[in-house]
Amino acid sequence: MKISKRMTYSFFLVLPLLLLSFTKGFWSKIFINSKILMLILLVTSFLALFTILKKRLKFYWQDLFLIFTCCFYLFWRNGTKYDLTYAIIVFSGYVVSFYLRRKIEIIPIIMRAIVLFALLSVFATWLQLLLPNIYSSTILSIFPKVVQDEIVMQQTNYGRLSGLAYHYSPNAFYVLNGALVVAAKLYVQIINKDKKICKKYIILSIIFLATLLTIGKRGHLLFFLSSLFVAYIIIQPGFLRKITSSLKFIIIGVALLYLILKIVPQAQYIITRITEMFASEDVTTGRVDLYAMAL
Repeated sequence: MKISKRMTYSFFLVLPLLLLSFTKGFWSKIFINSKILMLILLVTSFLALFTILKKRLKFYWQDLFLIFTCCFYLFWRNGTKYDLTYAIIVFSGYVVSFYLRRKIEIIPIIMRAIVLFALLSVFATWLQLLLPNIYSSTILSIFPKVVQDEIVMQQTNYGRLSGLAYHYSPNAFYVLNGALVVAAKLYVQIINKDKKICKKYIILSIIFLATLLTIGKRGHLLFFLSSLFVAYIIIQPGFLRKITSSLKFIIIGVALLYLILKIVPQAQYIITRITEMFASEDVTTGRVDLYAMAL
């Protein structure tokens, strides 16, 4: 793939946001402090904004919602712990995404970066599970003390794995992003009826699924499985084909889950959590009250 100057420029606009997305727990190790981080983001936003105005890129009415979100986040944080840095991150993300909306050539690079970061999270997750002592002396030590205590407590008491993240929830989010990209590539080959389905996409999908099962986050796992199922049914032609494909998907999925659960006993924990969630009267596990507080 030929890399043009425009693509290089676009990549360096995206790079700070990619790093931010996957290093939230240890920003200080990369950006030294929040002031340097804010400066990098503001410079990034200025360059993107300058290019937008210079090329007279069009605004659409949908942009009003994003602008409103940025303003809402900036001026009404309702006493939360999120400082001005987070508001600038939201603003920078919008400006850069606005600039890149017509830069199709940058999308494959971003997708590869997402898979790369996801694989790093996968490695850290399995390291935490299989070799906790090495994980503690390497990855865990880069987090602040209060975060280290939380990660250890979550793993010791609940079996939840944080990997490279400051909490097991964003860890599941990082892995899920990579899983969705790989699954999308696999489905594209199915749609195009490629004679040789790329085995690496199948292997990576299984690795991501197994990792999601071990992390302990229900929502991300259920979203991944439901997305795979719905997308697989949509791409099948004809009603009868959709029915038979549904049955085939369920049978293969159950067999694969059973195999993973046998190989990785840690994964049984999330199955128990999912069962308890559906048995509970409140499937949101108390989140409705949090939504009310946020409003």
